[in-house]
Amino acid sequence: MLCRVLKHSFMVLAAAVFLCAPALAEERQLEQREPATIRVELPEDARLTIDGESTASTGARRLFVSPPLSRGREFSYTLRAKRMQGGESASLSKTITVRAGEETSVDLRRGYVTAANDEEAAEERADQPDAAAPGKAPRFDLERFLKEYDADKDGRLTRNELPPELRPAFDRIDADKDGKVSGEELQRGIAHLQPARRHSDLIHVLIEMSDCDDACHGEVQRAYDILRKLDKNKDGTIDPDELKAAREQIVKDRVDYLFKELDKSKDDKISRDEAQGMLRQDFDQIDRNKDGFINREELTRAATARLEAAPAQDK
Repeated sequence: MLCRVLKHSFMVLAAAVFLCAPALAEERQLEQREPATIRVELPEDARLTIDGESTASTGARRLFVSPPLSRGREFSYTLRAKRMQGGESASLSKTITVRAGEETSVDLRRGYVTAANDEEAAEERADQPDAAAPGKAPRFDLERFLKEYDADKDGRLTRNELPPELRPAFDRIDADKDGKVSGEELQRGIAHLQPARRHSDLIHVLIEMSDCDDACHGEVQRAYDILRKLDKNKDGTIDPDELKAAREQIVKDRVDYLFKELDKSKDDKISRDEAQGMLRQDFDQIDRNKDGFINREELTRAATARLEAAPAQDK
């Protein structure tokens, strides 16, 4: 299989091995950078661009490597393939989400539309102002919202005129605190009317992305398997005790791994010379009894503190 790398936007990163491996994986998550891999299947004659940059590779299967990306975050690329279909130019676009150190498969083999069909679709969307572009959230129609909920037709909304589910946000939107929300205040405060994203929404993201090919269901299955393992008593729910036990097991596994990799003298302690990465950098803080070594209790305390202090990732 011919592998090319997109000029400017993509580069091949030489493999590197770090002895400190996890170096407390959760703790380095925001700092560690690693490329993502994108595997694309498409017609052999298709020309492919990624975020508008032309690619030089050919063939039905193409592999690309991104620049180094920060771990713990999601990044998106828009892939657009063009080819001749029935004597006309046809294209297909997909926006994908990638993560550092992971491979994403993209299927661009079917679904091409000609320029004429694309224009017709665009005109149809223009005739429907409330319709969202593919892959985008519906845009907020301020004029329609005011018209629908402004019962006394004074151009402003009181708390009771807002839909019940949005009333808790009224005080944040009513900037001048006059008891009514103007169109200008509503436009500025629209973010408060959007439902807050929850960490569990990641499951919906996985489901939405699972149509790329037959292999994509694996990530959804993995999430299901992880949740099922958390439910130790098999009652169909995950209680706080089960979640606490899982957190403690993660810390224990991390500490065991670090001792296995770094404790070269096998004395169940890590010396300053044996420490690597952030463990060496924070050695003095972790070594609470100041004996020149890090024992399991000290490392467990540090790992737990860092895990609890780690900021949540907005996904």
